[in-house]
Amino acid sequence: MTAITLGVAPKIVLTGEAFYWIAIGLLLAPLPAGAFAWRSWLRTNKNRTVFWVLIVVSASYLLQILDLVSRDFVGPDYSARRIWTIQINVALGLLMLLVSAIPTHPQRALLSLFSFLVTLAWLQLASVAFVV
Repeated sequence: MTAITLGVAPKIVLTGEAFYWIAIGLLLAPLPAGAFAWRSWLRTNKNRTVFWVLIVVSASYLLQILDLVSRDFVGPDYSARRIWTIQINVALGLLMLLVSAIPTHPQRALLSLFSFLVTLAWLQLASVAFVV
């Protein structure tokens, strides 16, 4: 068991199991934000820009969840296909974050949060994929 200590006092020890649960929490964090964003869009005026941002970000998140279920869905570990998929999804997430933050519509905060959390989850995968 590998432990990493952070800080001077008090000592916090993070084990491999703690990192696992942090990673799972980061992967599941976009789920409530996405559900509330879709619910908000379905109950309001149905803006087309909001719809396309929701579709792109939801598809990106679905791709990540499918990769969690089937490890080779995005590509084999440390492959060029996996790295390119991660980079494209991070770029799309940042673009959708900008698109959702600019207009003035009621779902702006939810869309921005959803896009940010999905991008953060892709960056977590990138940190693992780019190690080797």
